[in-house]
Amino acid sequence: MPILRCSCGQVEAKITGEPFGMINCYCHSCTACARFVDEKNTSSKTSGTSGLTSDGNGNAIVFYKPDQLGAFTFNKDEGSENLIGALQLGDKGSAHRFYAKCCNTYLTGTHSTYLCLNPNALYIEDDNNNTTKLYDPTLSPAVVASTVPNVMRKFAFDPSTVPEPAFNIFPMTVASLKNVSAFLNVFAPKLKPESGLVVLKSDDGSSNMTIEVVPITWK
Repeated sequence: MPILRCSCGQVEAKITGEPFGMINCYCHSCTACARFVDEKNTSSKTSGTSGLTSDGNGNAIVFYKPDQLGAFTFNKDEGSENLIGALQLGDKGSAHRFYAKCCNTYLTGTHSTYLCLNPNALYIEDDNNNTTKLYDPTLSPAVVASTVPNVMRKFAFDPSTVPEPAFNIFPMTVASLKNVSAFLNVFAPKLKPESGLVVLKSDDGSSNMTIEVVPITWK
């Protein structure tokens, strides 16, 4: 069974079924948020913490639907408000990206009808509770590009760094009818509050966890 797990093992959630897409997104916002989390790591990187592509210029994403991700469990006597950090893009952005604060592992970006999971934090667990990496993080951008689309080149910090084959927005192979319906289906299952990934914001700006602001650096 696939598992989304932070590098130190304090935070994890089981996943059911298959993903409905995989991309490397080079847009400003995805890359800035992943870099923001990486900058918290003052020691050497441990496998699985970064959401960045191996070239460091994009954000690797595997798409799942909200009902495919189980509730997060915490291998420590603390709740999501202590072990999961929420990110907001800019002063007026919404809180929809999350990481494990225990080891600064980028976990996921969220939308009401789909999840953008960090493939570098995905594992397969066998019947004996042994885990192995689901994807190989050592693959070069050129190798990954042969099977995973590199998208949003138009909005990259440096478009020249996006490896070929690259697409200014989304290629039709990604924006297929199946995937578009998954992205836009208003009747699709929404995020469950018990997952720990629902940040409720009232009119006065309060929420159920501390929200960190990722600076907008590309103006």
